Amino acid sequence: MKYFSVLLLTTMLLFSCASCSYIQSSLVDNSQGDGIKNTGGSADVKPEKIDETEIAQQAYDLIDSAESLCKSGMGIISAAWHFGIWDAPECDTDSVVERLSVKIGFDVSFVEKNGGYTADELVNGDGDFEGWEICLITAENCLSAASAYTSVNEALEVARGLIREIPDGYANYQYLKDYYTKVAAYAAYFENVSGSYNDLTEAIAEYESKIQTAKEPLLFDFG
Repeated sequence: MKYFSVLLLTTMLLFSCASCSYIQSSLVDNSQGDGIKNTGGSADVKPEKIDETEIAQQAYDLIDSAESLCKSGMGIISAAWHFGIWDAPECDTDSVVERLSVKIGFDVSFVEKNGGYTADELVNGDGDFEGWEICLITAENCLSAASAYTSVNEALEVARGLIREIPDGYANYQYLKDYYTKVAAYAAYFENVSGSYNDLTEAIAEYESKIQTAKEPLLFDFG
């Protein structure tokens, strides 16, 4: 699946690492009430508290991965939409799937298996949707099959839980929360794109500009 599979693999690795750390921290928090007896039974040993900067770094890495996946995913959606409007009508059924696959960065076999529509429908529509709409839906189906939406949502869910573990007074707390909020808004749009193609390009620019502004105060410490 070319470049998108690399991004997914990176995100899943980061998600797995942060999830394990988050689970471990939760276990530590839950065990602190009564203390843990050492093997000698002579004293209570308080579990070591995970450093808040480490938790913040894990949250940042997950949000950053979700951001990257949203950007790549929106690039795929934009490419499919553009292709459907301007290129698909000029294609024949023998070439349309291959050309669309190149545009959106997935292997032909993957698109044929997961796209959900025939080559003729990509060009001519199916009676319910026009050809350009089917090109867009095909890209969205491929993103879903590649677990793009799931990966984004799971990364953000864990990041939100990690942020809640950070004290309000932590230096980067508000910046991190703002970064999360902006990426979460982009993720919601990524999952439910609407409007025209021109609306899409404007929305992408607006979301990504807001995200970059929110991210900049964090780059020195976490980037």
